Amino acid sequence: MRITEYIYGFINEKRRIPKVGFVGIGNSNIALLRELGNMKVSLRSEAAITADLPRARREYDVREGSGYLGGIYEDILFLSPSVRRDKPELLAAERSGVRLCSDAELFFKNNSSKIYAVTGSDGKSTTSTLAAMLLKEGCADAEAIGNIGVPFALASSECAVAELSSFQLSYLLPRVKGALITGITPNHLNWHTSIDEYIAAKLNVFAHAERTVISPDTKYAAGIAASGRHSAVYSVLYSQGELRATYPADEYFYLDGGYIMKDGVRILNTALCNRRERYNLHNLMGATALLWGKFSAEQLTRVAGSFSGLEHRCEKFLSVGGVDFINSSIDTSPARTRATLDALRCPVRIIIGGRGKGLSIEECIPTLTKYASRISLYGEAGEEYLPALQGAGLTRSVECELFARFDDALEHACRGARWGDTVLLSPMATGYGEFASFAERGAHFKEYVKKKYLRT
Repeated sequence: MRITEYIYGFINEKRRIPKVGFVGIGNSNIALLRELGNMKVSLRSEAAITADLPRARREYDVREGSGYLGGIYEDILFLSPSVRRDKPELLAAERSGVRLCSDAELFFKNNSSKIYAVTGSDGKSTTSTLAAMLLKEGCADAEAIGNIGVPFALASSECAVAELSSFQLSYLLPRVKGALITGITPNHLNWHTSIDEYIAAKLNVFAHAERTVISPDTKYAAGIAASGRHSAVYSVLYSQGELRATYPADEYFYLDGGYIMKDGVRILNTALCNRRERYNLHNLMGATALLWGKFSAEQLTRVAGSFSGLEHRCEKFLSVGGVDFINSSIDTSPARTRATLDALRCPVRIIIGGRGKGLSIEECIPTLTKYASRISLYGEAGEEYLPALQGAGLTRSVECELFARFDDALEHACRGARWGDTVLLSPMATGYGEFASFAERGAHFKEYVKKKYLRT
């Protein structure tokens, strides 16, 4: 459903034009704004609005800062995914008849059930992209939508793979052809009230799915996989026998002897994959399990051989003077950083920091101890993580410094780097603070390094 259809529905019901507002001005709401043309609307945001708006700022009723939810007068409020709906002002507004909605809810109101949904703590963007590539092999206009790819407001294809966050799934029970959970590790605990609430949100993706797929390769997902039967289970850690013994499912996907296997049958030689890191094989296996039966062996081989990875995800963008520079700005949690370090398996000068999510780094410390040759911390998260590193004694064996600004941490990581060194941005925290997003941080990192080392 388009936003204009939703508004016309209100007009037909109430016999008047609604007052419309937007809470949070991120990509999802910006896309909805562009669909509305010149309609007068309000913009409410706790942070200063710096986004590129479709019209001049003066053409909106703008409410910013601590009182951004005060005096709600609108009939309809479209909320960004990161806005919690249990804020007292929103609860009161809803009780008084204000309708709360979002781009994802609009999309799933009338979907054709040819949609596949992907969520998880790690790997969901890459898995969604690979699944969309596979789906496109049989449906030319298939697309990746949602948090990566085409915004929900602009999606046009009946065949799509939707990436969904725990924020969206906190209020959404999508009807989909298939749903996949890549794994669950503690994340966004500065937004969710507990790990149990976070897990419950993820599980909502299965509520109305015809096919359910899950990987038991993380602790919390393993518990879910063991507690009920699913259409498919996939793993890069366990053998077929181990999976069958513990995780009830109709189909099993796993690695064996250099092949991706399904129920004892070889379906893909991993030597034919362009990206053969274990986490990328896990992503490919998930996409394969989600869409099993929708593609041929030849099409699977073509996708596996052509996929080169996504930007900001363990992306080696420069090698100069024997020093490798890797941008993994998407690593906004300790679990993601640990996975990146385990995939690289080499000493790194690592940049850590930004704005944290209320997560502990205890489980990542052994991996940092194994691979970190220098640690450059910055920002709020750097301050939060430093005591844990000191308590573990890591700062006694590894050079470690804390900086207020990202650029200073980057300079520290680069200083004295020589042949064989790797400078890695894997920050364990969001980009918020200095940057609008992890993508902006990653882009800045790449630009800064290239200017520094590729001067002409």
